[in-house]
Amino acid sequence: MQSAHSQASHESARLCERLFEELGKLIPNLQRNPTKGSCGIWQSGRTRFAYVYHSKSMSQIEIWCRGDMPELLKNDPGLGVQGRENPRQV
Repeated sequence: MQSAHSQASHESARLCERLFEELGKLIPNLQRNPTKGSCGIWQSGRTRFAYVYHSKSMSQIEIWCRGDMPELLKNDPGLGVQGRENPRQV
């Protein structure tokens, strides 16, 4: 099975790698697992906190973060964090 990361455009895969590298400077023991749909990112011994979705043709990625929405919005460093409805809570 090929991963979404390996099938992504070169630029999209590189953005994912750079994100992982930069987060790794802030979060000890960071792990990444490329799967068929996305790359999951987590700290060793904990659950995944982010999912990176790649583009096959464009130089972009989409990142879905798990966590408390007010906390994520409060700590947005200017990336434009947006919330979404959780279907389990609707």
